[in-house]
Amino acid sequence: NSVLLMATDNQVVESCLYKGNSTSPKLFDLVVRLKLVELKYGVKLMVTHVSGKRMQAQGTDGVSRGCLKEGVAMGKLMLDFCPWGKSCLEVSPNLKGWITTWAGKETEFLTPKDWFLRGHDLRGGAFNAKGYWHSRITSGIYVWSPPPAAADACLEELRKARMKRKNSTHIVIIQRLMTPTWLKQLHKCSDCIFSIPAAHPFWPSTSYEPLTVGILFPYISYRPFQLKKTFKMCYMGRRLCKVFKENHLDGRDILLKLLLEVRRYETMSRSMVWRMLYLGREPPFPHRLKGDSHHDAVPTTGWKRENDQEYQVENKKVKSK
Repeated sequence: NSVLLMATDNQVVESCLYKGNSTSPKLFDLVVRLKLVELKYGVKLMVTHVSGKRMQAQGTDGVSRGCLKEGVAMGKLMLDFCPWGKSCLEVSPNLKGWITTWAGKETEFLTPKDWFLRGHDLRGGAFNAKGYWHSRITSGIYVWSPPPAAADACLEELRKARMKRKNSTHIVIIQRLMTPTWLKQLHKCSDCIFSIPAAHPFWPSTSYEPLTVGILFPYISYRPFQLKKTFKMCYMGRRLCKVFKENHLDGRDILLKLLLEVRRYETMSRSMVWRMLYLGREPPFPHRLKGDSHHDAVPTTGWKRENDQEYQVENKKVKSK
């Protein structure tokens, strides 16, 4: 009736153990052996990938090479190298100031208790004349910074909040640990997601693992309704990853411009928003069903015809060169 945490610097091993299968005979044998250990001793084994630099600082890497003067062998505490129960703000306090500079001073940093209340736009309330409780709902900008071990529960509440309240901005920051339990959920709900390596003043090298950041923007009142998987968001995610990886910049100006631009979408026309998100004109049919005889009979004019002609012209130019 215990939970054992095993850290490894091999992401393939982590993925195979969580999946429970592998095409490699050696990895499959490792999976079977560890599953038998769980059954024999009645324990649950949780595997997490950690940075190789963390293993060097902790001393495990040195012990395998005969060096006994590193990490815990020199008297350091083992728990100092196990941040699975710490949030990013606890690992690096400077992170809070960096987020405030581009997200705004009105940004609210949620505690685990706030995941179930303020994260759902609930700010108190009052009883009416009949004695019924009426909650006060106010939108805002929230920062969710759960520990990696509790990130799955945090993201579950975040996705519930997004279904109910659609006018708030959510920023999720999680250290890249125990990713099989939460990374898939974060990709499903985030409009823009990027990674920050441990090489910046607000996220120093002593943090070892990169920082994963996901931004969830408010819904807009017309198509495409949410910004996820649009050309603009995919481009911004790649650009931010490149900026943080190749340059010693903190990316605040890019993130600030992105937030200001998204806030202006509600004041723009539908066609303008579509051009900015997809770099093209808005399709004429918002809800076309495959196999609909009425729509199939309509000739290919307007948006589709213009885009086909542009594509043909570009192909002719390439062939002529």
